[in-house]
Amino acid sequence: MLTFLLTSLLALSKPASAPVLPAWAQTQWTEAGLGRTFDRAAYAKPGFLSADFNGDGKTDVAILVSRRATGSRGIVMLHQGGAPHQILGTGRNTSREMLQGDLAWADHWRVYRGRTTDEVLFTPSGDLGDTRTIYLKRPTIELTKEEQGGGMIYWNGRRYIWLHQTC
Repeated sequence: MLTFLLTSLLALSKPASAPVLPAWAQTQWTEAGLGRTFDRAAYAKPGFLSADFNGDGKTDVAILVSRRATGSRGIVMLHQGGAPHQILGTGRNTSREMLQGDLAWADHWRVYRGRTTDEVLFTPSGDLGDTRTIYLKRPTIELTKEEQGGGMIYWNGRRYIWLHQTC
């Protein structure tokens, strides 16, 4: 009984570590040298998501990261099926092309497995316009800021795109 109590107290006193990646993803992270440029940064929970994001029939992993040189935040997409990794965010672009900018604004993310979503469109002058229904073939990553909105990251068959949801 005493051993159990001591083991439990020691476990509680240790700082929480980053979630362990699947072995294939950790190998890919290491072999690509991503740790030289990026730190895993769980600025939203969980620290990574997994689903077949690119539709090749194999589970992929999306990892929250921060760029060491600038501190800007983004996502590294690792593809189990042999497709090259993708870096989303961690840049300085503040335009509507969210996947080139710093994703530091986001505080929630999750895998969305619905079959449709509504995308908010913009007028040529940059104002909010109509919405259109998007039919989804694959899981998406929903990225949001509490009480402000966000959007979704979706593989369109060629690349990851941003589907704007709300402002």
